[in-house]
Amino acid sequence: MDNNDQLVADLLKKEAIHYQNGELDLSIECLRKASSILREAAKKADTARCLNNLGLTLVEHKDFEEASDVFHEALKIFMELGFLEDQAQQLGNIGSVYRDIKQYGRALQHYNEALAIYERTGNDLGKANQFSNIAYINFAQGDYQLALENYSKAQLLYSTLGNDECLKLCDQNIDLIVDKYL
Repeated sequence: MDNNDQLVADLLKKEAIHYQNGELDLSIECLRKASSILREAAKKADTARCLNNLGLTLVEHKDFEEASDVFHEALKIFMELGFLEDQAQQLGNIGSVYRDIKQYGRALQHYNEALAIYERTGNDLGKANQFSNIAYINFAQGDYQLALENYSKAQLLYSTLGNDECLKLCDQNIDLIVDKYL
């Protein structure tokens, strides 16, 4: 392990501690430094994964604009590397940023792009998550029938996968739609 690898490892250990302690500013600082070192070392996949973690922490910190920029940077790297699953993950993350700032059209676009990749790769959990994300947008836009259809698709996949936690949330959303909106 060279000095840069050790420095990154140390930064990521510190970042985890800061994150667990709710010190998001310090966590973000560590992730920025680690991604910068990885970028300079031309470790593309590691850089993109670090950027993904930075983006997720920025979302939690409510810094949506920078999170979007970071996710887009990670997406570009994963596209260069041809890592389809990671591309889909970034597209879903970008969609969630747009969802959080209520830009539903853009969120839907990114969720659909992620879904298309997951359909090509056969990732049922990825598909289920995107159907659920799309249903959330359908609901927010007042299209309750389409939300029900997409939650039902997610429900079937979660059930097949044995993902009880996500299945329960889907069931609750479906019940809400049926009981109050249809």
